[in-house]
Amino acid sequence: MWARCYGLIVLLIGVGEPLAAAEWLDARTLPGESLRELCTRSSGIKNLARTQMMMSLGAEWRRLSRQGLEVERIAIGQSPLDPSKCYVFVRAGPAGEFDGIAERRAFEVRDFAHSPERTLVLVVGPQVTLSEPEP
Repeated sequence: MWARCYGLIVLLIGVGEPLAAAEWLDARTLPGESLRELCTRSSGIKNLARTQMMMSLGAEWRRLSRQGLEVERIAIGQSPLDPSKCYVFVRAGPAGEFDGIAERRAFEVRDFAHSPERTLVLVVGPQVTLSEPEP
């Protein structure tokens, strides 16, 4: 019961801007072309998704993401990621010092907040560790 109440509070506070004018779209139910369009239109992430990314892994990831969490891009997955899903690619580490001590991850997009003005990533799901640097 408390978990549901806490989740609702986090949702209400964490989304920041009102979602009344935006559609909440589940990425897992969208047809391929619609998902690609929303993924390419996405211009940022909501506070809720950022918090999910920061808190999703172990202590080292949380420490690095508190020092700096930079969204590299939002894009459809390419090998070895699933090409039928949208991902948020992020780097965590001290600002300006991402060479060497940064960790890179890709988080699957689960939900979008979509309005005529803009599209944002609302909720993220499972993550994948990325080893090679961004091309």
